Amino acid sequence: MAHSDTQYRDAALAMLPMGPAWNRNAGSAMYQFIWAIGACMAVLENDLSKIALETRAPFTDALISEWETDYGIEPDPTLSIEERRTNLLQKTQKKQFPTETALIQLSANVGYEIEIVQHLPFTCGDLKSQCGVIDREIGVTRSVLGIIVHSVTGTLSLADYTNYIQSFLPAHVVLGIRVAE
Repeated sequence: MAHSDTQYRDAALAMLPMGPAWNRNAGSAMYQFIWAIGACMAVLENDLSKIALETRAPFTDALISEWETDYGIEPDPTLSIEERRTNLLQKTQKKQFPTETALIQLSANVGYEIEIVQHLPFTCGDLKSQCGVIDREIGVTRSVLGIIVHSVTGTLSLADYTNYIQSFLPAHVVLGIRVAE
């Protein structure tokens, strides 16, 4: 629930110190300044709420093309936003992060003996705020997968192997592969 400019104005006026320099009367310069700040804060909160929705696939509108590209879907502007979002959600729900054992087995299937050295999620770009009693969080979560290749008995090049493994991973996973020395 967004706050109104009046709610922001009233909260700011309540925090002002008492005294003749802090005139709270309607029409005073201080009152007009606080009213303008309240209007800006209401717009900012509304815009941040829209941005928060764009970071979630089920609600995206403006960034639908970027979401589709991240998941390997060719953006089709002839479809409605709802149809495009449905296609996106079907694609995102199909890819689950495989277990370490599954990744080792997938690698072995193409002749790669690997060791997984990093399988950690991390978060970048978080903005946390509290509005009343509601905590709001905007951010991008990425997972890192680090792989060391110990031996290769198959014919897949390292680039093809990287593409092969990436095809099993969700779009938010950053893949780092290096060959053991």
